[in-house]
Amino acid sequence: MYVFFKGRSIIYKNKGFKILIKISNLLKKYGFIQKNPYMEKNKMFMLMLPLKKKIKIKNNEKKKKKKKKKKKKKKKKKKKKKNKSSFKKRFKIINKKKIKRKQSFKNHILTKKSNKRKKRLSKFVYLKKKNYKNIIKNLNI
Repeated sequence: MYVFFKGRSIIYKNKGFKILIKISNLLKKYGFIQKNPYMEKNKMFMLMLPLKKKIKIKNNEKKKKKKKKKKKKKKKKKKKKKNKSSFKKRFKIINKKKIKRKQSFKNHILTKKSNKRKKRLSKFVYLKKKNYKNIIKNLNI
């Protein structure tokens, strides 16, 4: 914690010191002074740390906490498998062997692209074997 001295109030360093000591006396239940008040430019600092006390929990309270945890575990349900609708829109399975998809770069900024390129991009393409397993998994087939 610190006291900030604004403008000419820096003359009253002793009042700032007294304020910090008063606060530390009020907070003795909760902590102790690690560093006594000291000045740095226009601020007077004092460092306090909390007391380390172990809180004793009765056996009954421990049992109650364990029961609550067990109840929470029972409430969880298994998630249903969901198809990813984005995959449904983009991919089509043909004869359970091939998956076809549309090519990218055909939707916008077509003025720069040649007619040959646009025609080639409008055709469907078949997926490679590397990606096949991942897409089948996401389609839940």
